[in-house]
Amino acid sequence: MTMAETKVEVPLVKKETENGNAVAAVNTGIKGEEPTMEEKVLKQVEFYFGDANLPNDKFIKLESAKHDGWFPAELLLKFNKIISMVSSVPEEDKLKTIIAIIQSSVLVEVNEDSTKIRRNPESPLPEGNAESKTIYLKGFNKTETHLDQLIEYFSGKYEGVERVIMRYYKEKMLLPPTTTTEVKAEQEADAKPKLVPASTGTDKIVWVKKFKGSIFVVFKTEEQAKAALRDISTFGGHPLMKLMQADYVAMKKKEYQERVELRNAKKRKTDGADESPVIK
Repeated sequence: MTMAETKVEVPLVKKETENGNAVAAVNTGIKGEEPTMEEKVLKQVEFYFGDANLPNDKFIKLESAKHDGWFPAELLLKFNKIISMVSSVPEEDKLKTIIAIIQSSVLVEVNEDSTKIRRNPESPLPEGNAESKTIYLKGFNKTETHLDQLIEYFSGKYEGVERVIMRYYKEKMLLPPTTTTEVKAEQEADAKPKLVPASTGTDKIVWVKKFKGSIFVVFKTEEQAKAALRDISTFGGHPLMKLMQADYVAMKKKEYQERVELRNAKKRKTDGADESPVIK
């Protein structure tokens, strides 16, 4: 199942991937109070069908398309986060409990026989550019920064945080075939990949995700995003580069165009040097 990189009192809502980046949404409960199971489940489900997630959630969109716009409620039992929230409920009552909680939602509605759910047609997805509500931050420790930590910090300090996206790149590593069994055993023991770079032989190619040291933070409104951008300057004692996402995209586009122009200029210079003089 595909769903493609941290508020002290507020639980993580969703930790999936989006274009290879880890993503988490945040609960918007009252600070200082531990949310109940019902509040957690409701916020989680409303996040799935909310403005920030639904447009990009291929799994929910695909399954809903198979059932005339309705998402089979039983599939919620495949969501690890949901299951963890209702862990105290007997197995045979989990789905019934989840459906009962969703019944109180204004954003998500349940069909007549309580087997499917969907976003309420009276609350259509808003039109607009998400870039205007998103900030880009760079300068985080690349090996010691965790999604839970980021969610707790940003949602605890700033209003309107909807999700945090850690940005990743993939690096090719080679797993030596002679140690495959040993490495696999070690992985099972500590759940950490023992990957070593190599350049020759018939080693197995493995792609490993690594944190870029930058994130996107999505807010409910443009005003909230700009207010956070004005306020934040460091994280963990490290200075941060900060931009609105639209400005970041424009900067990267300009950098790309400059690289292309530089390559073209070098190519023209090389081609000109290779030309033989014409003898008349």
